[in-house]
Amino acid sequence: MSALAVHFAYQLRSMLRSPGQMLTSYLFPLVFYAFMGLVMTEINPGFRDNLLPSMTIFAVLTGALLGLPGPLVDEREAGIYRAYRVNGVPAAAVLAMPALTLGFHALIAASLVAVTAVPLFGAPVPASWVALALATALGAAVFAAFGTLIGVVSASSRSTILLSQAIFLPSMLLGGLMMPVETLPRGAQVAALLLPTTWLAQLEQAAVYGREVVVDPALAAAVLVASAVLTFAIAAYSFNWDRKNATRRGHPALALLAIPILYLGTPVVLISTRNEDGSANLAPISSAWWLDKTAMIGMGTRSQTVANLRRERECVLNLPSADLVTEVDRLALTTGSSPVPAYKQTKGYRYVKDKFAAAGLTEMASIVVAPPRVAECPVQLEGKVMSIREFGEPDDHSAVIEIRIVRTHIHESILKPGHRHHVDPDKWRPLIMSFLEFYGLGEQIHRSRLAKVF
Repeated sequence: MSALAVHFAYQLRSMLRSPGQMLTSYLFPLVFYAFMGLVMTEINPGFRDNLLPSMTIFAVLTGALLGLPGPLVDEREAGIYRAYRVNGVPAAAVLAMPALTLGFHALIAASLVAVTAVPLFGAPVPASWVALALATALGAAVFAAFGTLIGVVSASSRSTILLSQAIFLPSMLLGGLMMPVETLPRGAQVAALLLPTTWLAQLEQAAVYGREVVVDPALAAAVLVASAVLTFAIAAYSFNWDRKNATRRGHPALALLAIPILYLGTPVVLISTRNEDGSANLAPISSAWWLDKTAMIGMGTRSQTVANLRRERECVLNLPSADLVTEVDRLALTTGSSPVPAYKQTKGYRYVKDKFAAAGLTEMASIVVAPPRVAECPVQLEGKVMSIREFGEPDDHSAVIEIRIVRTHIHESILKPGHRHHVDPDKWRPLIMSFLEFYGLGEQIHRSRLAKVF
């Protein structure tokens, strides 16, 4: 399943579990609709004629305009969208998923209004149910586009509330939901034409009920389509994948206070372990150092590799040379955990059973330990796990692992001539990861896909 499909499914599930989303998509519009049907029609019996079109518009307006911007900002600030950038997903596709999801929920709420307004509150039966469905879907698209644009341009969740209300409140008062546009003063009618609700209300009155309106319905439909397309295009053009990594103001030294991750530059290690079923797992890491016959590595405790190390207590530390950068990068955003953990799904990780095959590397039997070596790596260190100690804050899920090296394999091509126990530093060109980018012992040699996620 692609990262985009995973995100779409995640959006559907998360909204059903989110009290805030349920409030804006269902509870608020439906309770307001019930109030208007029970109370407003008694106070003003004439409102009954506008109850169905007004409240279907209100349902899609509330669900998309109020419910969409906040989650967009939250997911952007959490770094979720960087995963899609890594996999080359365009901004328009990333934004389309939450817009479609919110639009879907908004249409469900509008459908509930449409099927109950006539039997419960005596609203007039629409002359065309098809026209009602099409107009409501068009309205959902327009408001989803506006909600998307608000989410893109807002710096925080608080600002989304202000911008959403700047459209929502005038739409309620002037957009033909509470009273027909024709009854407004002339100046207010002109101002109402700036609101998509006005055009949508006019379209529904004409197409659904065949009533006379002040705006040509064909023009109203064209304006709504153009508004949806143009607004969404502006949102996609203005989209920022991650504001946390945007250019900072002030003295450059201030940015050092907010460095997101401290990968100052260490050799890349391909650590091979054995899964519970006996198959091999292979994972790239870049937090490692050695002293005498001991290696210390740092890893996240929720990974498949750490689970294997806890159980099997064995591994091989394979050090790739710089010319294996392509093979190493193929392992980025892959995991041996099935199902893929939720925190990795949001970053775009996918499950891979055979990591060696995925990277284009060859398994080679080890001498002392069970996990295989990587034949292409010039340095292969078989090791036994001595200890695994968690450190940092509980939410860090980090561990330092002490590994005792029990057998060393060095390719002859990097040994000093005549000295079988000495590596020639002029021949050994390790692959280095510095701030999540790949380097050799010189200039950067390759862009890392993983750097775009963190």
